[in-house]
Amino acid sequence: TWRLVDFPGVTEPDGADVTLEVLRGGRIAGKAGCNRFMGGMTLSGEGLSLQPGGMTMMACPDDLMAFERAFIDRRAGVTQFDFDEAGQLVLLANGSPAAVFAP
Repeated sequence: TWRLVDFPGVTEPDGADVTLEVLRGGRIAGKAGCNRFMGGMTLSGEGLSLQPGGMTMMACPDDLMAFERAFIDRRAGVTQFDFDEAGQLVLLANGSPAAVFAP
């Protein structure tokens, strides 16, 4: 399980718990701040595509829901990944960091 440590340009509200789990069979799951999500992924070299899937629909405070929507929208634009010198997973969109996760 990877835990979000940086979401460039967006302040993470208190209580946001964003995780990403890479599962067998090209599947992903995790928590998007308030709700759990699942979906697919396609990995090719350094290329990465995260496909949407299902998501729970719990209501949460407005700031948490807005953060969650930003995370889900940004996740859809991921095209690559890398690992930084600290071993953190960096998801890239158009060559720029979209989200950084620590193990």
